Amino acid sequence: MSELDDRKADAEASKSRLMLRIDELRGRVQPASLMTDVKTAARKHAVEAATAVVSQRKARPVIALGAISAGLAYLFRKPLLNALAKRFKPEKIDD
Repeated sequence: MSELDDRKADAEASKSRLMLRIDELRGRVQPASLMTDVKTAARKHAVEAATAVVSQRKARPVIALGAISAGLAYLFRKPLLNALAKRFKPEKIDD
């Protein structure tokens, strides 16, 4: 092969790698993919925060209790909000 053929082959290989990378990036910027990344990061930070709270529970029990309560409220937010909605739902008045 000549040097020109080698350069053409290298250029084609580079172009193929670039197109694969572009396709990969397109997949990563899809809204569903971005939401998955955000959820994963949020879970990671929540675990780190929970670990910090557990390690500080003896030194600062009130803060630990508040953080645990907030975490539980977040985990059970849907049932809690549904119960509150039922509780404060206006009753129908029958004539």
